[in-house]
Amino acid sequence: MAVIGQNGAGKSTLLNAICGLVSAKGSIRLRGAELLKKSPEEVIMSGIARSFQDPQLIESATVLENILLGLHSARLYRPVDQVLRRGRVRRFEAESATKAVGIAERMNLAGDLDRPVSALTYGARKMVDIARAMIGAPDLLILDEPSSGLDVDEQLRVTDVLQYIWSERKIAVLMVEHHMDVVDRLASRVIELRAGELRLSDEPETLALERREPG
Repeated sequence: MAVIGQNGAGKSTLLNAICGLVSAKGSIRLRGAELLKKSPEEVIMSGIARSFQDPQLIESATVLENILLGLHSARLYRPVDQVLRRGRVRRFEAESATKAVGIAERMNLAGDLDRPVSALTYGARKMVDIARAMIGAPDLLILDEPSSGLDVDEQLRVTDVLQYIWSERKIAVLMVEHHMDVVDRLASRVIELRAGELRLSDEPETLALERREPG
């Protein structure tokens, strides 16, 4: 699903409300479970991951290290296991690295795994941010303007990756997006916000006709 609307329409506020970053009224549910009163950490543990319009990455860390940070919600071992169950920890970390490398290869980042993200182009940084969000296999992946600031070739690259995420990885995607050609290629449903209110909701083709000016 794509969320569209002019600047100030409430798109980012909607995403922040879902993620528990701002207070909201009403109800926000994922698979029937109420999220509205949950902390951001609890929302993540409920099965939601998010990337940002401006990638929030650790500049000095490598691409691989940044992607692996997306597994923090898995919690498959405790700090004490690093002392008492080192074999289990090593096995988990090896499996995690294999998973991260596989995702990086699919997103054309394999050659950058050992580079610090500070050395990457803006487009590559956005791909790292998306890879980090999806490595934990969330039920819902939230993307805030994934194609913003990218040239045409980079937009096509992001589109290809997002098609892979929802069609092959079976991860539901909710994205805020300004580029309507990206919306048309990806979204099965579009909602439009105006001043925080839902104005239109339909399939992309129908929505385009509804938004067309008379004459």
